[in-house]
Amino acid sequence: MFMEVIMVAISSSLHFLRENYRLREDALNHKALESSKLKAELDSLKSQINPHFLFNSLNNIYSHSLLESKRTPELILKLSGLLNYIIYECQDEVVPLEKELDFLSNYIDLEQIRIDESVKVNLKINIPDPSIHIAPLLFVPLIENAFKHGVNVSAKSPYIKVDLSVDDKHTLHFSCQNLKDNFHEEEQHSGGIGLENVRKRLELIYPGKHEMIIEDNDDSYSVTVNLELGA
Repeated sequence: MFMEVIMVAISSSLHFLRENYRLREDALNHKALESSKLKAELDSLKSQINPHFLFNSLNNIYSHSLLESKRTPELILKLSGLLNYIIYECQDEVVPLEKELDFLSNYIDLEQIRIDESVKVNLKINIPDPSIHIAPLLFVPLIENAFKHGVNVSAKSPYIKVDLSVDDKHTLHFSCQNLKDNFHEEEQHSGGIGLENVRKRLELIYPGKHEMIIEDNDDSYSVTVNLELGA
């Protein structure tokens, strides 16, 4: 009986070891599948940004070239740098915040060349430690929407304000505010692809670590994103 008990114990142990190994393999395969699906969805969402950005930038530079502007070579170089960032550096899941800020600054410069000088564009950055990493191209659609909807207004003193800061808890605060274009009420921000793109990417990359606040008033529109980046 003692030997039978030993044999049963060994047999049961082997069974549990095999079952535990199988469950671990299933869990790893499931995790790999979920990771693959997540990456595919994120790549799809990120790829939606590029055509809009490229089309707008090329149009802006083309307009300057028609006017034989002396800034045309400079703008082409800016666009080249932005494309290099999108094609090569944005393949990583996260990038240094410093590079993302440079991209946003140059992007805003390219957008400004096509709008009326009466539109005041203010970019304010307060980032003590720009070496913090962040998912790339998160805020471009929000800034793009501001330039699309907030520069052809009939009211006086149209503006676009973009603020980025990081507090001592490594929480990034982004806000983009603009005066609304009352002539294009059928194209509200909330219905755009860009806003939904940002919302989905935040949910996938920073689940439970982000907050998006939208304020849609009669004469102004703003989007605020609070993002926990961690230490």
